Amino acid sequence: MTIGAEGGECWFGVYQDKKLVHNAQLKSGETRDYEVPYPFKVSVGNRAKGFVKVDGAPVDLNINNRATSTVFTLVQNNECPLHKEPMIVRWKDNIVEIGAGRP
Repeated sequence: MTIGAEGGECWFGVYQDKKLVHNAQLKSGETRDYEVPYPFKVSVGNRAKGFVKVDGAPVDLNINNRATSTVFTLVQNNECPLHKEPMIVRWKDNIVEIGAGRP
């Protein structure tokens, strides 16, 4: 997973088993790469300036346009053995599924 900031500062928390495992405050242009086993939760503060990519696929952080932050859980869709198809990221009830197929 890659997190980053564009056009301003933002901050991220990555949680696994309800414990904070990574925490970063990034300035514009900065990125961080993390390897975290699924499932895990991501919180993004000042989401308009941040981005998250999983296996190169962007996660839409604009799911709630009224909030300045967002929180979601990433799970891997078991329908993508060995990632043979293009990866997609899909929102469903604040869970982001990472899997193969078409949106």
